[in-house]
Amino acid sequence: IESAQQREALKKATKHLSDRVKKLENRTTELENQIAEIDEALADPETYKNSARIKELTTTKAAAQTELDATLEDWMMAQAELDEALAAFEKNAF
Repeated sequence: IESAQQREALKKATKHLSDRVKKLENRTTELENQIAEIDEALADPETYKNSARIKELTTTKAAAQTELDATLEDWMMAQAELDEALAAFEKNAF
């Protein structure tokens, strides 16, 4: 029973961190997919017939890349916090 209580305490203590990590992972995937779609459009020779479209795509890609870089940095920090919390719990549990 004590280990079940410990697991529940760990879950409660790390839920916000786990949720944040998951949210950042999901956003990373969305941004990576958006960038891949833009790259695909930029690889199409037809795209280059429309200079406004090229500008739109490159501007959108730059913004997505900037957000992706920040999201990855946030994810690394959140994951490190979660790892530290889990390690501290395991150290105190045994």
